[in-house]
Amino acid sequence: MFSADTGLLAAFFLSVSFLHVRDSHFAMLDIPFTFFCVVFYLCIWGVYLNGSWRSYLLTGFVGGIATAFKYFGIVLIIPLFIAGIIASPRSPGNFLTRAFSIKFITTLILFCLVLAITSPYIILDFSSFILDIKEEILLSQYKSGHTLLPQLRTARGWLYHLAFSLRYGMGLLPELICISGVLWSVYRSFKGERQHLLLLSFIVPFYLLLSPQKKPFMRYVTVMLPFLYLSGSRIITDNLSRIGGLKGKIILLLIALAVIAEPLHNLYLHDKLLGRKDSRNLASRWMEKNIPQTAFIILSNPLIFGNPPVFNKYYHRISLSGEETPEDLERLSYLLRSRQAYLIVNDHFLLYSSVNQDAISYLIQLGDLVYSIEAFESSNACRPIYDPFDAYYLPLASYRGVKHAGPNIRIYRFPRSPNS
Repeated sequence: MFSADTGLLAAFFLSVSFLHVRDSHFAMLDIPFTFFCVVFYLCIWGVYLNGSWRSYLLTGFVGGIATAFKYFGIVLIIPLFIAGIIASPRSPGNFLTRAFSIKFITTLILFCLVLAITSPYIILDFSSFILDIKEEILLSQYKSGHTLLPQLRTARGWLYHLAFSLRYGMGLLPELICISGVLWSVYRSFKGERQHLLLLSFIVPFYLLLSPQKKPFMRYVTVMLPFLYLSGSRIITDNLSRIGGLKGKIILLLIALAVIAEPLHNLYLHDKLLGRKDSRNLASRWMEKNIPQTAFIILSNPLIFGNPPVFNKYYHRISLSGEETPEDLERLSYLLRSRQAYLIVNDHFLLYSSVNQDAISYLIQLGDLVYSIEAFESSNACRPIYDPFDAYYLPLASYRGVKHAGPNIRIYRFPRSPNS
Protein backbone atom coordinates (compact mmCIF):
# COMPACT_ATOMS: atom_id res chain seq x y z
CA MET A 1 0.00 0.00 0.00
CA PHE A 2 2.88 2.32 0.89
CA SER A 3 6.67 2.00 0.89
CA ALA A 4 8.58 -0.57 2.92
CA ASP A 5 10.07 2.24 5.00
CA THR A 6 6.60 3.48 5.90
CA GLY A 7 5.48 -0.02 6.88
CA LEU A 8 8.56 -0.71 9.00
CA LEU A 9 8.26 2.61 10.79
CA ALA A 10 4.56 2.01 11.51
CA ALA A 11 5.34 -1.50 12.81
CA PHE A 12 8.07 -0.07 15.04
CA PHE A 13 5.69 2.50 16.53
CA LEU A 14 3.01 -0.16 17.07
CA SER A 15 5.47 -2.46 18.85
CA VAL A 16 5.87 0.08 21.67
CA SER A 17 2.32 1.49 21.63
CA PHE A 18 1.11 1.46 25.23
CA LEU A 19 -2.45 0.29 24.58
CA HIS A 20 -1.46 -2.37 22.05
CA VAL A 21 1.30 -3.83 24.22
CA ARG A 22 -0.83 -3.77 27.38
CA ASP A 23 -3.82 -5.51 25.81
CA SER A 24 -1.59 -8.00 23.97
CA HIS A 25 -0.23 -9.04 27.36
CA PHE A 26 -3.76 -9.88 28.53
CA ALA A 27 -4.80 -11.41 25.19
CA MET A 28 -7.91 -9.26 24.92
CA LEU A 29 -10.28 -10.06 22.04
CA ASP A 30 -9.32 -6.73 20.52
CA ILE A 31 -5.85 -8.11 19.73
CA PRO A 32 -6.81 -11.05 17.44
CA PHE A 33 -9.48 -8.78 15.98
CA THR A 34 -6.76 -6.25 15.18
CA PHE A 35 -4.53 -8.95 13.71
CA PHE A 36 -7.19 -10.20 11.32
CA CYS A 37 -8.14 -6.65 10.32
CA VAL A 38 -4.51 -6.06 9.32
CA VAL A 39 -4.44 -9.37 7.39
CA PHE A 40 -7.72 -8.29 5.77
CA TYR A 41 -5.95 -5.19 4.47
CA LEU A 42 -3.10 -7.27 3.08
CA CYS A 43 -5.69 -9.19 1.10
CA ILE A 44 -7.67 -6.14 0.06
CA TRP A 45 -4.53 -4.65 -1.46
CA GLY A 46 -4.72 -7.46 -4.01
CA VAL A 47 -8.34 -6.53 -4.71
CA TYR A 48 -7.21 -2.97 -5.39
CA LEU A 49 -4.26 -3.96 -7.58
CA ASN A 50 -5.66 -6.72 -9.75
CA GLY A 51 -9.19 -7.59 -8.63
CA SER A 52 -8.43 -11.32 -8.89
CA TRP A 53 -10.82 -13.98 -7.56
CA ARG A 54 -8.10 -15.16 -5.19
CA SER A 55 -7.75 -11.73 -3.61
CA TYR A 56 -11.50 -11.29 -3.28
CA LEU A 57 -12.07 -14.71 -1.71
CA LEU A 58 -9.16 -14.35 0.72
CA THR A 59 -10.53 -10.97 1.74
CA GLY A 60 -13.99 -12.41 2.43
CA PHE A 61 -12.56 -15.35 4.37
CA VAL A 62 -10.35 -13.21 6.61
CA GLY A 63 -13.07 -10.58 7.07
CA GLY A 64 -15.49 -13.23 8.32
CA ILE A 65 -12.94 -14.47 10.88
CA ALA A 66 -12.23 -10.92 12.07
CA THR A 67 -15.94 -10.24 12.57
CA ALA A 68 -16.30 -13.49 14.51
CA PHE A 69 -13.95 -12.02 17.12
CA LYS A 70 -15.82 -8.71 17.32
CA TYR A 71 -19.04 -7.88 15.52
CA PHE A 72 -17.73 -4.37 14.86
CA GLY A 73 -15.77 -6.09 12.08
CA ILE A 74 -18.85 -5.61 9.92
CA VAL A 75 -17.27 -2.22 9.11
CA LEU A 76 -14.74 -4.12 6.95
CA ILE A 77 -17.38 -4.39 4.26
CA ILE A 78 -16.88 -0.67 3.57
CA PRO A 79 -13.19 -0.87 2.52
CA LEU A 80 -14.05 -3.98 0.50
CA PHE A 81 -16.70 -1.98 -1.32
CA ILE A 82 -14.34 0.99 -1.81
CA ALA A 83 -11.56 -1.27 -3.12
CA GLY A 84 -13.85 -2.53 -5.87
CA ILE A 85 -14.81 1.00 -6.87
CA ILE A 86 -11.32 2.50 -6.96
CA ALA A 87 -9.62 -0.61 -8.32
CA SER A 88 -6.70 -0.28 -10.71
CA PRO A 89 -7.66 1.03 -14.19
CA ARG A 90 -6.82 -2.42 -15.54
CA SER A 91 -10.01 -3.73 -13.89
CA PRO A 92 -12.89 -3.78 -16.39
CA GLY A 93 -16.29 -2.18 -16.01
CA ASN A 94 -17.83 1.13 -14.96
CA PHE A 95 -18.60 2.40 -11.46
CA LEU A 96 -21.72 0.28 -10.88
CA THR A 97 -20.31 -2.95 -12.25
CA ARG A 98 -17.24 -2.57 -10.05
CA ALA A 99 -19.25 -1.67 -6.96
CA PHE A 100 -21.69 -4.57 -7.30
CA SER A 101 -19.66 -7.06 -9.29
CA ILE A 102 -20.19 -10.81 -9.03
CA LYS A 103 -16.84 -10.96 -7.22
CA PHE A 104 -17.99 -8.47 -4.59
CA ILE A 105 -21.32 -10.25 -4.04
CA THR A 106 -19.62 -13.66 -3.84
CA THR A 107 -17.08 -12.28 -1.38
CA LEU A 108 -19.88 -10.83 0.74
CA ILE A 109 -21.59 -14.23 0.83
CA LEU A 110 -18.32 -15.92 1.79
CA PHE A 111 -17.80 -13.25 4.48
CA CYS A 112 -21.19 -14.12 6.01
CA LEU A 113 -20.67 -17.89 5.67
CA VAL A 114 -17.31 -17.78 7.47
CA LEU A 115 -18.85 -15.64 10.21
CA ALA A 116 -21.72 -18.13 10.59
CA ILE A 117 -19.38 -21.15 10.66
CA THR A 118 -17.01 -19.61 13.22
CA SER A 119 -19.96 -18.34 15.29
CA PRO A 120 -22.47 -21.16 14.76
CA TYR A 121 -24.99 -19.96 17.33
CA ILE A 122 -25.81 -17.10 15.00
CA ILE A 123 -27.68 -19.74 13.00
CA LEU A 124 -28.51 -22.25 15.75
CA ASP A 125 -30.06 -19.63 18.03
CA PHE A 126 -30.73 -16.67 15.79
CA SER A 127 -33.28 -15.08 18.13
CA SER A 128 -30.72 -14.97 20.98
CA PHE A 129 -28.14 -13.52 18.60
CA ILE A 130 -30.51 -10.69 17.64
CA LEU A 131 -31.37 -10.16 21.32
CA ASP A 132 -27.65 -9.95 22.23
CA ILE A 133 -27.00 -7.45 19.45
CA LYS A 134 -29.91 -5.37 20.69
CA GLU A 135 -29.13 -5.51 24.42
CA GLU A 136 -25.34 -5.91 24.61
CA ILE A 137 -24.41 -3.56 21.77
CA LEU A 138 -27.21 -1.23 20.72
CA LEU A 139 -28.84 -0.60 24.10
CA SER A 140 -25.78 -1.05 26.32
CA GLN A 141 -23.32 0.88 24.19
CA TYR A 142 -25.47 3.52 22.56
CA LYS A 143 -28.47 4.09 24.82
CA SER A 144 -28.25 2.87 28.41
CA GLY A 145 -24.55 3.38 29.00
CA HIS A 146 -22.72 2.22 32.12
CA THR A 147 -25.15 0.41 34.41
CA LEU A 148 -22.65 -0.29 37.20
CA LEU A 149 -21.49 3.32 37.35
CA PRO A 150 -24.34 5.65 36.35
CA GLN A 151 -22.02 8.61 36.93
CA LEU A 152 -20.25 7.73 33.66
CA ARG A 153 -23.32 7.42 31.46
CA THR A 154 -23.07 10.87 29.95
CA ALA A 155 -19.71 10.28 28.23
CA ARG A 156 -19.67 10.16 24.44
CA GLY A 157 -17.06 8.37 22.41
CA TRP A 158 -16.45 10.99 19.72
CA LEU A 159 -14.55 13.30 22.05
CA TYR A 160 -13.52 10.82 24.73
CA HIS A 161 -11.57 8.54 22.38
CA LEU A 162 -9.82 11.51 20.82
CA ALA A 163 -8.97 13.32 24.06
CA PHE A 164 -8.37 10.28 26.28
CA SER A 165 -8.20 6.84 24.65
CA LEU A 166 -5.80 7.80 21.87
CA ARG A 167 -4.04 10.39 24.03
CA TYR A 168 -2.94 7.82 26.62
CA GLY A 169 -3.15 4.71 24.45
CA MET A 170 -0.62 6.13 22.01
CA GLY A 171 0.99 9.14 23.66
CA LEU A 172 0.49 12.82 22.88
CA LEU A 173 3.11 13.20 20.14
CA PRO A 174 2.21 9.93 18.35
CA GLU A 175 -1.47 10.90 18.39
CA LEU A 176 -0.79 14.35 16.94
CA ILE A 177 1.42 12.88 14.21
CA CYS A 178 -1.14 10.21 13.34
CA ILE A 179 -4.02 12.68 13.21
CA SER A 180 -1.86 14.79 10.91
CA GLY A 181 -1.27 11.63 8.89
CA VAL A 182 -5.01 11.07 8.52
CA LEU A 183 -5.43 14.65 7.28
CA TRP A 184 -2.46 14.06 4.97
CA SER A 185 -4.23 10.98 3.59
CA VAL A 186 -7.32 13.08 2.90
CA TYR A 187 -5.17 15.61 1.06
CA ARG A 188 -3.33 12.93 -0.97
CA SER A 189 -6.67 11.32 -1.84
CA PHE A 190 -7.80 14.55 -3.46
CA LYS A 191 -4.50 14.54 -5.34
CA GLY A 192 -5.49 11.24 -6.94
CA GLU A 193 -3.58 8.76 -4.73
CA ARG A 194 -6.44 6.32 -4.36
CA GLN A 195 -4.66 3.93 -1.98
CA HIS A 196 -5.17 6.56 0.72
CA LEU A 197 -8.92 6.08 0.32
CA LEU A 198 -8.47 2.44 1.31
CA LEU A 199 -6.86 3.51 4.56
CA LEU A 200 -9.47 6.17 5.28
CA SER A 201 -12.33 3.79 4.46
CA PHE A 202 -11.59 1.90 7.69
CA ILE A 203 -10.34 4.66 10.01
CA VAL A 204 -13.22 7.07 9.42
CA PRO A 205 -16.19 4.63 9.51
CA PHE A 206 -14.81 2.78 12.54
CA TYR A 207 -14.31 6.01 14.48
CA LEU A 208 -17.83 7.10 13.52
CA LEU A 209 -19.09 3.76 14.85
CA LEU A 210 -17.39 4.41 18.19
CA SER A 211 -18.42 8.07 18.37
CA PRO A 212 -21.97 7.72 19.80
CA GLN A 213 -20.91 5.24 22.49
CA LYS A 214 -21.89 5.88 26.08
CA LYS A 215 -19.46 3.22 27.31
CA PRO A 216 -16.29 4.19 25.43
CA PHE A 217 -13.83 1.66 26.80
CA MET A 218 -10.31 2.61 25.84
CA ARG A 219 -9.55 -0.81 24.38
CA TYR A 220 -12.13 -0.29 21.62
CA VAL A 221 -9.67 1.91 19.69
CA THR A 222 -6.94 -0.78 19.68
CA VAL A 223 -7.90 -1.96 16.20
CA MET A 224 -7.37 1.55 14.82
CA LEU A 225 -3.76 1.77 15.97
CA PRO A 226 -2.01 -0.05 13.06
CA PHE A 227 -3.88 2.10 10.55
CA LEU A 228 -3.26 5.32 12.45
CA TYR A 229 0.44 4.54 12.75
CA LEU A 230 0.53 3.78 9.04
CA SER A 231 -0.96 7.22 8.33
CA GLY A 232 1.47 8.89 10.71
CA SER A 233 4.45 7.04 9.29
CA ARG A 234 3.44 7.98 5.76
CA ILE A 235 3.47 11.71 6.48
CA ILE A 236 6.91 11.33 8.10
CA THR A 237 8.49 9.33 5.27
CA ASP A 238 6.85 11.45 2.54
CA ASN A 239 8.31 14.64 3.91
CA LEU A 240 11.71 13.23 4.88
CA SER A 241 12.14 11.69 1.42
CA ARG A 242 12.70 15.24 0.15
CA ILE A 243 15.74 15.59 2.39
CA GLY A 244 17.37 12.20 1.83
CA GLY A 245 20.94 11.19 2.61
CA LEU A 246 22.50 11.00 6.07
CA LYS A 247 20.71 14.15 7.21
CA GLY A 248 17.31 12.60 6.45
CA LYS A 249 18.21 9.41 8.32
CA ILE A 250 19.35 11.34 11.40
CA ILE A 251 16.13 13.38 11.42
CA LEU A 252 14.09 10.17 11.02
CA LEU A 253 15.92 8.60 13.97
CA LEU A 254 15.32 11.65 16.16
CA ILE A 255 11.62 11.74 15.24
CA ALA A 256 11.25 8.01 15.93
CA LEU A 257 12.91 8.36 19.35
CA ALA A 258 10.68 11.32 20.21
CA VAL A 259 7.56 9.40 19.17
CA ILE A 260 8.31 6.31 21.28
CA ALA A 261 9.64 8.19 24.34
CA GLU A 262 6.32 8.63 26.19
CA PRO A 263 4.76 5.19 25.47
CA LEU A 264 8.05 3.42 26.19
CA HIS A 265 8.41 5.26 29.51
CA ASN A 266 4.83 4.39 30.53
CA LEU A 267 5.25 0.77 29.45
CA TYR A 268 8.37 0.43 31.58
CA LEU A 269 6.64 1.78 34.69
CA HIS A 270 3.48 -0.24 33.96
CA ASP A 271 5.36 -3.53 33.57
CA LYS A 272 7.43 -2.77 36.65
CA LEU A 273 4.24 -2.47 38.70
CA LEU A 274 2.75 -5.50 36.99
CA GLY A 275 5.70 -7.52 38.28
CA ARG A 276 4.81 -6.64 41.88
CA LYS A 277 2.14 -8.27 44.01
CA ASP A 278 -1.30 -6.77 43.61
CA SER A 279 -2.60 -5.22 46.84
CA ARG A 280 -5.70 -7.43 46.63
CA ASN A 281 -3.57 -10.58 46.51
CA LEU A 282 -1.47 -9.38 49.44
CA ALA A 283 -4.62 -8.73 51.45
CA SER A 284 -6.02 -12.14 50.48
CA ARG A 285 -2.90 -13.85 51.77
CA TRP A 286 -3.24 -12.07 55.12
CA MET A 287 -6.96 -12.89 55.37
CA GLU A 288 -6.37 -16.60 54.74
CA LYS A 289 -3.86 -16.71 57.58
CA ASN A 290 -5.69 -14.52 60.09
CA ILE A 291 -9.44 -14.57 59.46
CA PRO A 292 -11.35 -17.86 59.88
CA GLN A 293 -13.82 -18.70 57.14
CA THR A 294 -16.63 -18.71 59.69
CA ALA A 295 -16.06 -15.02 60.44
CA PHE A 296 -18.57 -12.36 59.50
CA ILE A 297 -17.23 -10.12 56.71
CA ILE A 298 -18.41 -6.65 55.73
CA LEU A 299 -17.26 -5.32 52.33
CA SER A 300 -17.11 -1.58 51.84
CA ASN A 301 -18.46 -1.63 48.29
CA PRO A 302 -21.13 -3.71 46.47
CA LEU A 303 -18.85 -4.14 43.44
CA ILE A 304 -16.36 -7.01 43.54
CA PHE A 305 -13.48 -5.48 41.57
CA GLY A 306 -11.54 -3.92 44.45
CA ASN A 307 -12.04 -6.74 46.94
CA PRO A 308 -9.37 -9.29 47.86
CA PRO A 309 -10.14 -12.36 45.68
CA VAL A 310 -10.50 -14.59 48.74
CA PHE A 311 -13.62 -12.74 49.89
CA ASN A 312 -15.97 -15.25 48.23
CA LYS A 313 -14.73 -18.02 50.55
CA TYR A 314 -16.42 -16.28 53.44
CA TYR A 315 -20.07 -17.31 53.41
CA HIS A 316 -21.15 -14.89 56.14
CA ARG A 317 -20.66 -11.59 54.35
CA ILE A 318 -22.54 -8.49 53.37
CA SER A 319 -21.65 -5.45 51.26
CA LEU A 320 -22.33 -1.83 52.08
CA SER A 321 -24.53 -0.27 49.42
CA GLY A 322 -23.11 3.23 49.79
CA GLU A 323 -26.58 4.55 50.63
CA GLU A 324 -26.82 3.54 54.29
CA THR A 325 -29.12 5.61 56.51
CA PRO A 326 -28.29 6.43 60.15
CA GLU A 327 -30.77 3.73 61.17
CA ASP A 328 -28.94 1.17 59.00
CA LEU A 329 -25.63 2.08 60.59
CA GLU A 330 -27.08 1.87 64.07
CA ARG A 331 -28.37 -1.66 63.46
CA LEU A 332 -25.03 -2.66 61.94
CA SER A 333 -23.09 -1.20 64.87
CA TYR A 334 -25.19 -3.25 67.28
CA LEU A 335 -24.23 -6.37 65.33
CA LEU A 336 -20.55 -5.44 65.35
CA ARG A 337 -20.54 -5.00 69.13
CA SER A 338 -22.06 -8.42 69.70
CA ARG A 339 -19.96 -10.73 67.49
CA GLN A 340 -16.56 -11.00 65.89
CA ALA A 341 -16.55 -9.41 62.45
CA TYR A 342 -14.21 -7.79 59.96
CA LEU A 343 -14.67 -4.75 57.74
CA ILE A 344 -12.73 -4.84 54.44
CA VAL A 345 -12.29 -1.33 53.02
CA ASN A 346 -10.92 -0.88 49.51
CA ASP A 347 -10.39 2.69 48.40
CA HIS A 348 -9.22 3.98 45.03
CA PHE A 349 -9.51 6.81 42.51
CA LEU A 350 -11.57 4.50 40.30
CA LEU A 351 -15.30 4.68 40.94
CA TYR A 352 -15.37 0.89 41.14
CA SER A 353 -13.90 1.31 44.63
CA SER A 354 -15.80 4.39 45.75
CA VAL A 355 -17.11 4.12 49.33
CA ASN A 356 -19.54 5.92 51.59
CA GLN A 357 -16.95 7.82 53.62
CA ASP A 358 -19.45 8.84 56.29
CA ALA A 359 -20.50 5.24 56.87
CA ILE A 360 -16.89 4.02 56.94
CA SER A 361 -15.83 6.77 59.35
CA TYR A 362 -18.70 5.83 61.65
CA LEU A 363 -17.97 2.09 61.62
CA ILE A 364 -14.20 2.17 62.03
CA GLN A 365 -14.61 3.91 65.39
CA LEU A 366 -16.07 0.66 66.66
CA GLY A 367 -13.15 -1.57 65.60
CA ASP A 368 -9.38 -1.93 65.48
CA LEU A 369 -7.25 -1.55 62.37
CA VAL A 370 -5.47 -4.91 62.04
CA TYR A 371 -4.10 -4.76 58.49
CA SER A 372 -3.45 -2.18 55.78
CA ILE A 373 -1.70 -2.10 52.43
CA GLU A 374 -1.04 1.19 50.65
CA ALA A 375 -1.05 0.63 46.89
CA PHE A 376 -0.70 4.32 46.13
CA GLU A 377 -0.26 7.58 47.98
CA SER A 378 -3.74 9.05 48.23
CA SER A 379 -2.28 12.46 49.00
CA ASN A 380 -0.16 12.36 45.85
CA ALA A 381 -0.26 15.80 44.24
CA CYS A 382 0.31 14.28 40.77
CA ARG A 383 -2.78 12.11 40.55
CA PRO A 384 -2.32 8.90 38.50
CA ILE A 385 -4.41 8.64 35.34
CA TYR A 386 -6.68 5.61 35.06
CA ASP A 387 -9.24 4.54 32.49
CA PRO A 388 -12.43 5.41 34.42
CA PHE A 389 -14.58 2.98 32.45
CA ASP A 390 -12.41 -0.08 33.01
CA ALA A 391 -11.87 -1.80 36.37
CA TYR A 392 -8.15 -1.90 35.70
CA TYR A 393 -6.19 -0.82 38.75
CA LEU A 394 -2.97 0.20 37.03
CA PRO A 395 -2.40 3.72 35.71
CA LEU A 396 -2.05 4.75 32.09
CA ALA A 397 0.26 7.63 33.00
CA SER A 398 1.58 9.64 35.99
CA TYR A 399 2.89 6.72 38.03
CA ARG A 400 4.46 8.73 40.83
CA GLY A 401 3.37 7.47 44.24
CA VAL A 402 1.93 4.17 42.90
CA LYS A 403 3.49 1.15 44.64
CA HIS A 404 1.20 -1.73 43.65
CA ALA A 405 -1.65 -2.51 41.33
CA GLY A 406 -4.96 -2.46 43.15
CA PRO A 407 -6.67 -0.22 45.70
CA ASN A 408 -5.58 0.80 49.17
CA ILE A 409 -6.96 -1.83 51.54
CA ARG A 410 -7.65 -1.59 55.26
CA ILE A 411 -9.07 -4.34 57.46
CA TYR A 412 -10.77 -3.63 60.78
CA ARG A 413 -11.67 -6.19 63.45
CA PHE A 414 -14.78 -5.90 65.62
CA PRO A 415 -15.59 -5.47 68.41
CA ARG A 416 -12.88 -3.06 69.50
CA SER A 417 -10.32 -4.47 71.91
CA PRO A 418 -10.83 -3.23 75.50
CA ASN A 419 -7.20 -2.09 75.54
CA SER A 420 -7.64 0.10 72.45
